[in-house]
Amino acid sequence: MNNNVDSKILICKVSYNWYQVIKSNFISNGSSVTNCWYTPFEEFAHDKSDEELPPPGSLVLFLVEKDGEQVICGGGFFLKHLNMDITSCWNQYGVLSGYMNLNDFLRRAKEFKADMNDPLSCYIADGSFIFIRKNMVHIPEMFNINFDDRSRVTIPSDEPFGMYLKKVCLERRKTQIDQSSCTWPGIYYVASIHKSAEQASQYRTKLLSAYGFKCAVTGCTLMPALSVAHIKTIYDDRYLDLNNGVVLRSDIHHLFSKGYLTFYYDTDGSVRVKISKNMKLNLDPEYSELDGKKLSLPENKEYWPNPEYLKWHNDIRFENWLKYGEFSLIDALPMHPREG
Repeated sequence: MNNNVDSKILICKVSYNWYQVIKSNFISNGSSVTNCWYTPFEEFAHDKSDEELPPPGSLVLFLVEKDGEQVICGGGFFLKHLNMDITSCWNQYGVLSGYMNLNDFLRRAKEFKADMNDPLSCYIADGSFIFIRKNMVHIPEMFNINFDDRSRVTIPSDEPFGMYLKKVCLERRKTQIDQSSCTWPGIYYVASIHKSAEQASQYRTKLLSAYGFKCAVTGCTLMPALSVAHIKTIYDDRYLDLNNGVVLRSDIHHLFSKGYLTFYYDTDGSVRVKISKNMKLNLDPEYSELDGKKLSLPENKEYWPNPEYLKWHNDIRFENWLKYGEFSLIDALPMHPREG
């Protein structure tokens, strides 16, 4: 383990719009990778000493400045720094870059004097956590961070101010990810899992048997590698509909859940694989060759994927990093409501 992981905290300045979009995604889907990105114009004030970024695993905090006040609105753990062209940045991170669609993303980049040939400077955080408004950490005016036109700063985590931020932010993170709390991000997903926990094993065994104990896409029969993927997240007993599950190899299940691939009913009545063209899955022939492949489904058509649920997956889950999610849970009130 790198002993320097806890020596610095990276603080990235973000817009309130960025926070709103990331927060809505966090509430509905839980933690994910997050992209704090800046144009060359925004990075101009950084000198070489700023290039010494903290090592992977270091704490990252997201800071919003509004009406002269500085607020920590969330954070994560530093993964890596990337220089990416605008198109690749959107194709890889989409709404996880803090904008609801490609047009908004491009508009913001152009507003800060980027063009399509400019690389964006991307600071990637994993295990991201976003605070609801009441959990935001307000920095006292006397301790305001001087960015000096910079987009980000690092502060020592072993000095009083850094120790304070780390302690308070991680404590508030812990309360938000406590699954016993009604404010836990991803509560909709967890509610469905909790409701169905007692029947989950029975549901799994029924589907495994129906699918002949093999992956519907690859034909893999190695039991430890197989899992049941839910097609649609439903917050009632329909979550355990037998036509709401597909037996998949674990890596295919993960790609399906993350929206890198989906399934669709073809005109001949078969169900086939659709691979995202916006991801670089085609660099790996094992996955790119699955595009258009026919699924091996149970003899009993009652177990076949529900067309309505597949449509939901195509519309909502497929390529979900490129589009706004199922829920719109942005705060209705401004961060600083005016009096009178």
